[in-house]
Amino acid sequence: MYALLAAFIATAGPLVVEWPDARFEIDGIERLQTDEAQAGQVCPVGLAWTDGALASDLQDCPEALQATVGQTIGDWKVTADPDLGDHDIARVWFVQPAVTTGGAHIGIEQHHAVQLTLPTTIDPLPFGIFARHPVDGRPADAPVDTNDATCTVVVDVDPRGHPTPHASDCDEALARAAEATLAAWRFEVPLFNGGSFESRATLLVTYPSEGPATIAFPPPPSLEEGARAMELVSREAPPMPEGEPLFVMDAPHVAPVKVYEIVWPTASQVAGVCPVRLLVNSRRFRWAFSQQGCPEALSNLAVSAAEQWVMVAGLRGEGDRQARFDGRFVFPGGGEPPTFVIHGAQLETDVEALPDGVVSETPPNAYKRVAPKARGKTRRTGYPKTRCEFVVRVDTRGRASDIDTRTCPEMLEPDAVKAIRKWRWMPARIGDDVVEAEVVIAVNFQGA
Repeated sequence: MYALLAAFIATAGPLVVEWPDARFEIDGIERLQTDEAQAGQVCPVGLAWTDGALASDLQDCPEALQATVGQTIGDWKVTADPDLGDHDIARVWFVQPAVTTGGAHIGIEQHHAVQLTLPTTIDPLPFGIFARHPVDGRPADAPVDTNDATCTVVVDVDPRGHPTPHASDCDEALARAAEATLAAWRFEVPLFNGGSFESRATLLVTYPSEGPATIAFPPPPSLEEGARAMELVSREAPPMPEGEPLFVMDAPHVAPVKVYEIVWPTASQVAGVCPVRLLVNSRRFRWAFSQQGCPEALSNLAVSAAEQWVMVAGLRGEGDRQARFDGRFVFPGGGEPPTFVIHGAQLETDVEALPDGVVSETPPNAYKRVAPKARGKTRRTGYPKTRCEFVVRVDTRGRASDIDTRTCPEMLEPDAVKAIRKWRWMPARIGDDVVEAEVVIAVNFQGA
């Protein structure tokens, strides 16, 4: 995942923004009341600690909202610990949907380096990327050029995180290549009051004269178009399910997910695997997104079923706002029903108690590791401290059947591969079956 969700909890108290070097506490935040003339408006505001006080940047805020938002922020009470001088605090959005019931909603960007404690009046905006594909170099039909070429790509992201890219300001062949790459990405979408909505991001793709292209980390998506389409009236939370959950998943860094009811996708004539991410917040609203590698023919089947699963977020401490886990639907094809594969390391339920159709997957686990040693000319001439990464296919005997180099200097690669051949693994399992599987490993040369 390109950008991890920042950690956050929900409280009835102040907004707390904790950077690695400073902690800011903002009190007095209430829902902004607006009128029909301000419907469909979005006001992004940059908050900063300047000269010992809260400062707000309203230059991107529509004129119709500037006075109201400015007066609202002026009533907020802020303390800084320690007071290090000028420091960014956060970027927030006041979003007034087309339906004006209840006033404007307030969202805050989840920066990867920040810990947030949120009052119930603020929603987190996870502007990140679930899955990304590497970008190839210049396509064969692109013009030959010794200079870097760039494409500006506007990406419209639907409420499920699926993008529709539109490239401009570059050669047609480069534009097609950039659009094809970004069309396979999956974005995290803004979530307000239990609902997700459309957003937009602008990315810059750079094609050097040689080598792979690069894509600049995207700025926060524009929320204006989505705000005009949102229906952010309050929704009644789904009821709390009765009885015990079918199984519980506990992924790292987020709250656990308790699954109470499974809705299966329709059986397909097409065989394939569709990775999905399932999310649920503390109000029991849930979402599902297909991820990288899911065939288009199976994506809608998988997502429409997963969105109907009955799930509850297992709250930690004062309560995480969102919980999630990943799995994949395996469609055997031929009209046979699919199965759902989950990560065994994240499963809190006894494997034997899993419902029919849900199987646990355990990845290969190395029990014998051999450190690489540089030999021959490489050792005599010297080399720097180096980290090499490989994709290793582990067979059912627990041995490396195939080794694909990700990153490793050519002079060290043979010695690294020789060491990996001596590694031994407990092979992967899906349910009771021992299977082949791929794992990414790193080996380190200490330098000489």
